[in-house]
Amino acid sequence: MNNLTAWQAHREAVREITFSPDDRRFATGSDDSTVRLWDFEGSREERVLSGHGWDVRCVQWHPTKGLLVSGSKYNLVKFWDPRTGTCLSTLHHHKNTIQALAWSPSGDFVATASRDQTVRLFDIRALKEFRVFKGHKKDICCKYCFFINTSLINDLFQLLHGTRSIQFSFQVAQRVRS
Repeated sequence: MNNLTAWQAHREAVREITFSPDDRRFATGSDDSTVRLWDFEGSREERVLSGHGWDVRCVQWHPTKGLLVSGSKYNLVKFWDPRTGTCLSTLHHHKNTIQALAWSPSGDFVATASRDQTVRLFDIRALKEFRVFKGHKKDICCKYCFFINTSLINDLFQLLHGTRSIQFSFQVAQRVRS
């Protein structure tokens, strides 16, 4: 039995694939400036999300909710409702291409890595930049960002907004360029 199916849609290179929390759908981000949603069961494209204006470099599905975040060469981070295809919000904080995105395990925060040599942490409950991590000497092109300790975000919040004093380390696994 051959279960292999090829789906044609993007006109340019696909940069990222992410699965929905229920594994029934996935999303792709492409250099054709779109994010596309796909249905496994129906073996079809469900929806095209447009609005980046330039290459979509990364896309990630929220760990528990129907929410997508995407980053582009146009320095934008966009939040999408996959049910309607509506762009819910756009963040303009980076000064260069968004290379990677990662949700915190709780889904309350999203980290973005950019060619502007920063990692930015956003609190999506308030849609505000929470913290900027600087110090890289070159662009950041990580593929995976791990939140090692799930209480790290809460500790960081208390440290910055309370009286708690803690020590922590933030690690980013970088992709090796070939």
